[in-house]
Amino acid sequence: MRQDITSEQVNEVETAILQKVEGLGPCTLEELIRALPGYTWNQLFSAVDRLSRDGALIIRRPTQFGYVVEAGLQRAG
Repeated sequence: MRQDITSEQVNEVETAILQKVEGLGPCTLEELIRALPGYTWNQLFSAVDRLSRDGALIIRRPTQFGYVVEAGLQRAG
């Protein structure tokens, strides 16, 4: 069953991600997911994707099996 999320929920998860990345600094995607246990993997992955497309986050792949997330130049909003 597919559960649609509201724009308020989208904003909430995106804000949580941006605050966490600002506090942690560059971190792996796995670290970010562990640091935000109130959200599902799908919610976090989708929000990170949106934020990276908007320039609010940068996703790098320093190794073959991992991704690093860091604050981008633009803030989502």
